Amino acid sequence: MILIKKFLNISAQRMVALMTLVALALLWSAVAWNQQDSETRALNEIRRETAALALLFANDADSTFRSVDHALLELRSTWVNQPSNMDDTVKEYTEFLAGAILQVAIIGADGNLAYSNLGMPKEPTFLGEREHFKVHQGGLQ
Repeated sequence: MILIKKFLNISAQRMVALMTLVALALLWSAVAWNQQDSETRALNEIRRETAALALLFANDADSTFRSVDHALLELRSTWVNQPSNMDDTVKEYTEFLAGAILQVAIIGADGNLAYSNLGMPKEPTFLGEREHFKVHQGGLQ
């Protein structure tokens, strides 16, 4: 009889240990699944937010480029047709496009600085060796 009680006692202890292990395994499985699910949802949300921000940035960049392009066309027209109004036109566009236009400079066909909204230097400034000038002169391919 003592042997049976001892066997049942050991079996009960094993049963409790086994049930505890099963319960822990289920608990950790649930925790792992919940963690994976949370991570997946967070990554999906990050992807959506990133896509939305990229679209906003693209639209803002497009709008800025179009505005600067328009300003450049207007500035060119003013320089060609009414050079005496250049300062006013530059001021108007640099205020409107604050941060996008920092300086307006015009290089004459001879390569010398012909206009700058930051003020003209006392001595002639030759900029004809600059790559951006040469490209417009057709010197670089």
